[in-house]
Amino acid sequence: MRGTEILESTMHMDEIHRLTESSEKLMDEILDLMANIDEPEDSMRQVWLTAPRGTIQEYINGDHRYDDITTEEKFLRAYPDDPIWIPLSGLRYRGTKYLRINVLSIRIDARERDNLREFDYDCDELFLWAKNALIGVLEEIRKGTYNDYVRRALPYTLRNGTIKRSIYWEVHPEDMKNWLEGLTKEEIAEFVDTAQKYKNEPAHVIKGMTFHKYMDMAIACYKRIGYDIYDDYVKTFFCYAEDYGSRVLENDVDYESEQNFDDFFDDKCGNMGGHPWGIIRGSSRTRIMLYPERKHGGYYFRLGGNPNWNVKDLVRSFFALRDLGVPFLLSNPTETIRYLKNEDLIGVVSSLHTPIYCQLLFPNKNVNDFRNLDLEEDQQLLDKIDWEPIEEVRLKQ
Repeated sequence: MRGTEILESTMHMDEIHRLTESSEKLMDEILDLMANIDEPEDSMRQVWLTAPRGTIQEYINGDHRYDDITTEEKFLRAYPDDPIWIPLSGLRYRGTKYLRINVLSIRIDARERDNLREFDYDCDELFLWAKNALIGVLEEIRKGTYNDYVRRALPYTLRNGTIKRSIYWEVHPEDMKNWLEGLTKEEIAEFVDTAQKYKNEPAHVIKGMTFHKYMDMAIACYKRIGYDIYDDYVKTFFCYAEDYGSRVLENDVDYESEQNFDDFFDDKCGNMGGHPWGIIRGSSRTRIMLYPERKHGGYYFRLGGNPNWNVKDLVRSFFALRDLGVPFLLSNPTETIRYLKNEDLIGVVSSLHTPIYCQLLFPNKNVNDFRNLDLEEDQQLLDKIDWEPIEEVRLKQ
């Protein structure tokens, strides 16, 4: 099989849970071969396989292709590497067989098979190619040539590394502009100068807390950010905040009642929902939280958000709460300051990974922001990236 065929045939299927008899036999043969790799029995084994890219004409004549790739230029832009590198990983564990070729996952559990509403996939051609390529790789490992070849030839787009944000943003100022979303140099300087003062619990608390007071805090943040503000403070709040479990605050709570706020905090009334206390709606990456903490018969608040995804709203909410005199602490002042001073690291991750939640690729570094590499735009960054070491593959003795 050509490399382009393998890539595209593995990109257009979800996880497979049933195989034809012949395909499952080939899967077992692949896993038997991979068992020769020296890893603990419950660990995934992985190697790199390669296949010739092929020509544009072979691509056009093939079964697996994108209709918009019609010229040599587009073909080479989409598939710059020759040969094409394909990761293969596999594992048997507690009655389950797992195989992954490129981004296609095959998970077979005999205990589930009869209950699955799924037909048997025929992967004979793909698995036969993988088996034969794996036999070749195992021979290269025995000869002692495989690891050196991978270290030397693996494309940069399939490697992981880190780069200082200051260097990355020098090359990509438009990226900095997009992520800061209009946050000014003056705002950044002021935040950096004052944020560390809000890393500990405040000395005073608010007694007699109500949801009206809480919504007023949130609306002060919206004003500072630049959101539209309505005459009705409840409408404004629900326009931007989390829904508190199907808008329970709108239906079941007296906004002026101190007892209702206490009871809601203690989970005695209403349904707190999946993300209570989110003053700015979003995913787990973009959401801004203003969470109450009770102390000495009153409340202070914890402001939290991910600077890598929503630094503008986080910084401006900080200013609004500070100017309003709200007792609060900032959940992650050091991380936010390092982000704004361009002192943190950006993780450059393999194109096999979506650049989100890749922290486990950098176990010994504090990395929370990720990018894929674009060789056309990032050539000047290659020697400035601190590339992660490529693990050696060894065979059992």
